[in-house]
Amino acid sequence: MIDKTSLSLDQIIKVCLQKRFKTLDLPFVTNRQLHHWKATRLLNEERELASSGKKNEFDFFDVVWIRCIVLMRSFGVDNLLIAKVNSDMSNKDQDSKTVSLSIFQKQIAETLFDKQNCFLIVSEQGDGRLVSKNEYANMIKDSIARHHLSITLNILIKEMLSLLDFDSDIQKIIKYYLDTE
Repeated sequence: MIDKTSLSLDQIIKVCLQKRFKTLDLPFVTNRQLHHWKATRLLNEERELASSGKKNEFDFFDVVWIRCIVLMRSFGVDNLLIAKVNSDMSNKDQDSKTVSLSIFQKQIAETLFDKQNCFLIVSEQGDGRLVSKNEYANMIKDSIARHHLSITLNILIKEMLSLLDFDSDIQKIIKYYLDTE
C-alpha cells in the first residue's frame, strides 16, 4: 500500500509496473488487435499462444502505450512507423538508478510525479521523441518539427487514470496527480 498524502517517484513507478489490468479493462482495444500488435512488434510483450490459457495482463505504462497506438492508428500512422516509434521509446533510460525503465516508462512516471506537460512527437519518418512543453514550442517556432503527429501525454494519462479508477492504488495516484496540479 502507498501513503495517501504524498507519493515518491519510486512509489509511482512501483504501482505503474504492476501488471493488474486485463483486456476487459481497456474498452478502446480488442484481444485480436493486441495479438496482432504483439506479432508486429508494436507491443513489446512476447506473443502468448491463445491455447496457453494465459490472459493478457498489462501495467499502467502498457495501457498508456496501447492507447498511444490506438491514437496513432486513428490518424493513419502505419504499423511499420509505429513499430519504429516503439523501438525508440523502448530503449532503456541510462539515468535510471533503481529499476530498469524504458525512456517511455520513465517519462510517464515523471509526468505523473512532476505534473509537467509532455508530448510524444512522431515524425513522418517514424522517429519518436518525448519532449516537454517548452521543447515542443521551440521545435515549432524554429520549424524543427515540420510534418508530425503530437500526442499530449498528460491529457492521455488523465484519461487512462480515470478509466482505471476502480483500482485502489490507481485511485491514490489520481488523488496525488489531481491534488497537486
